[in-house]
Amino acid sequence: MIAAFIILTSLIALLPALMMMDGILANGVVSAIVAIAIVAVVLTLHTSDLNRFSRLLRPTAFIVLFIPCLWMLLQVLPNSIRSLANPVWLSASTALDKPFVGAISLDISATLLSLARYCAILGAALVTVAVTLNKQRAESILSLLTGIAALIATGLIGYDLGYLRLPGYEHLGDRADAMNIAVIGFILSCATTIRAYEHLDSTRHRKSRMMAIVATTASTTTLLICLSAILISTDPVLFLAAQFGAGTLLGVLAIRRWRLGPFGQAGIAALAAVAVFGFFAVVPVKKDVDPTLALSTQSQISSIERMLSEAKWGGSGAGSFEALLPIYRDTDEADSLGIPTAAATMAIEMGQPFLWTCVVVVLIGASTLFRRALQRGRDYVYSSAGAGCMIALLISSFANNGILRLTASLMISIVCGLAFAQSKSASNKDLDLFEELYSIQTERTTPRQRVLDES
Repeated sequence: MIAAFIILTSLIALLPALMMMDGILANGVVSAIVAIAIVAVVLTLHTSDLNRFSRLLRPTAFIVLFIPCLWMLLQVLPNSIRSLANPVWLSASTALDKPFVGAISLDISATLLSLARYCAILGAALVTVAVTLNKQRAESILSLLTGIAALIATGLIGYDLGYLRLPGYEHLGDRADAMNIAVIGFILSCATTIRAYEHLDSTRHRKSRMMAIVATTASTTTLLICLSAILISTDPVLFLAAQFGAGTLLGVLAIRRWRLGPFGQAGIAALAAVAVFGFFAVVPVKKDVDPTLALSTQSQISSIERMLSEAKWGGSGAGSFEALLPIYRDTDEADSLGIPTAAATMAIEMGQPFLWTCVVVVLIGASTLFRRALQRGRDYVYSSAGAGCMIALLISSFANNGILRLTASLMISIVCGLAFAQSKSASNKDLDLFEELYSIQTERTTPRQRVLDES
């Protein structure tokens, strides 16, 4: 498992470079690294870890995770049903005077590339689950993820202030990628700060306290860096997403610290609802538009609205937005890229039913992690941080398309894998074995030694 751990840490360390060369080359690099990591996991995964892995992710979860793969494959399969196929294939058949054989996808090659990217991201999440079953490796991955997110947020700050001109921040989509990573970094920094502070509060050894103070200082620094990047971006929806993600983590902390019952948890939920209504009372929301564009900060969305209104329930094919946009673009939008939100892109490419199913699945996943965090011991910060990141990126997907970019999607997949890996402790069998060994050791000690240990 050491080999898989090294490969995973190398992939995380490459995230800033991958953001600067986002494209087919970056997808190929990620796919190759993830494939090697999967082979390493298969060769080194122990039977006990495999049993624990199966308990963390039930067969239903695996089926849900692979549904997008099946749907993208259905989009590229040839079919002769005109109601399902994209109209462009009928036009091509008429123009070429050939028998009609169409597909749901408008751009089959782009859909296949999207399928390859999703498989790589899903593979990275599963590798992370297998690698971070060990607590020491999980702590190392959490610290590395936080540091990389802070590094990307630092680059975003430098670019927004005009001090850096990096290729990964030139376009709006690239900046949205970096801003979503800054949100993830902010939530992970809150988790590492809480973890370091609790360690500082519980330790009495001088050397351990010094290490805890250093960890707390470093975590607070990364938190301020990521928060500064979010504030400098002047995006109120992004700020709301970050606050809700951190609020999820703090909500778990409050429930555990004060041992709140159902009424206390209901009070926290009511406070969150008041915060949402207060936000929408202050921040203007686009009215009379599709819900997937209500929080968008882009002014020219008429072409995207037409695409949404004419989109079929099966979509136009994953990754086909760029091929579809010139057909709907207005003359005054000729020089604009017209990047919609991630939610609008999914509704256009995959269909409205697929989009809202994904929203429900994300909410179920976040609630599962939230519930497991309340049942966990000292390692609750992993699952609560994962729940916070899922909620935050769900909100930001209705404001920008950063979550669909390679770097942000890869980071959130690793975060979710880490959260689920540490969402449950060892099996009851392992706990019984520990208690049996402890009782044997207690019986072997002398009465005098036992009195000294108890004192």
